[in-house]
Amino acid sequence: MNKKWSPGKVKQTEKWLRVKWPELFAPGPDLKPLSTGIYKDILAYRSENEDLSSRALREALKRHTTSFGYLYGMMKNTHRVGLDGKPVEPIQAEHRAWASRMLRLLQKISKKTRKPSGNRRGPDKAGAGRAPLAARHSGARRSRSTPLIKYKPTRRRVPMVPPASEEAAAGGS
Repeated sequence: MNKKWSPGKVKQTEKWLRVKWPELFAPGPDLKPLSTGIYKDILAYRSENEDLSSRALREALKRHTTSFGYLYGMMKNTHRVGLDGKPVEPIQAEHRAWASRMLRLLQKISKKTRKPSGNRRGPDKAGAGRAPLAARHSGARRSRSTPLIKYKPTRRRVPMVPPASEEAAAGGS
C-alpha cells in the first residue's frame, strides 16, 4: 500500500510553499491571513509540483494556520490576502475571536510544557551555605539514567527500660 502523505512529504510541501510564495508562507512574528479558498487555489499549481498531494497540502496549511505568527497576524491585520498578496476580503469577527481563543490556548499549553530555567526558588530557599551537589553526593558517579534514590531518615525509638535492681540481677527473692 502506497502512502500518499507522510511527515516528510508535509515538510517538502511546506518548503515548496515558502519558495513559491515567500511573502505569505515565510515564518515570522505576524503572518498575513490567507483567503478562505486558498487551498483550491494552491491545488491549481499541482502541475508545477508533481509531489504535491492534497492531504500533505492540507496538513501543511493546518500547521501554518495554527502557528503563533499566523494567529497574531489574524488579530493584527484587517483583511485576508490571496496568493498574489493583495487584500481579498475582510476578516470576520468570529474568525478573529477564534484566533484569540486559539492563541490563548497555545500560550497556556506552552506555559505548562516550558521547562524552568535557572533557580526559581528564591534566595531564602536556595540552600545558602550548603555544599554543591557534587560534594554532597561523593563517591562513585552514577549514570544519568539511574535516579538518585533518597531514603527518608527514620528514628528508631528504643524503649527505655529502667536499670534492673541488683536484687533481680542476682536471681533473688
